[in-house]
Amino acid sequence: MMELWLIRHGKAELGIGIPDGQRRLVDEGREKSEELAIYLKENLWNKTVEFWSSPLVRARQTVEILAASFKEIPHFKGEIANGDFYTLLTQWEHNKAEVQIVVGHEPLLSDWVYEFTRKEVAFETTELVKLDIKHWIPPEGKVIESIRVKNNSGGKKWKEK
Repeated sequence: MMELWLIRHGKAELGIGIPDGQRRLVDEGREKSEELAIYLKENLWNKTVEFWSSPLVRARQTVEILAASFKEIPHFKGEIANGDFYTLLTQWEHNKAEVQIVVGHEPLLSDWVYEFTRKEVAFETTELVKLDIKHWIPPEGKVIESIRVKNNSGGKKWKEK
């Protein structure tokens, strides 16, 4: 089976006077993305990984932080930003990576979890939900776990939800 790890982008600027697609990560968003990158590296060191992302600036910045330690070049897909789930499914279905990591936006990520599992979730910024995929088409899978980066310093910086 393959795994699909869905991640909501890091915390970004408020959209006041800035077009939505141009909103950049704030310091907290970058810091939590860096912590999540450590988690990914520690948990995926022995697996093949492929990164996918919305092309919107905040998602692009998040995935670039996450993918850097893997030396992977992410796939930037407009379908992730606009929610074209079934086009993405056909691309993911033919990918050979053991784990596909997708950085996107709410409420689309929650919708996609529901499509696979029939369970409702809501993503916070920099939250990861891991799915075990039984079938890509029709979509069927189950939630393995959810990981959130904590705000406090010292010790482990993430927790299972």
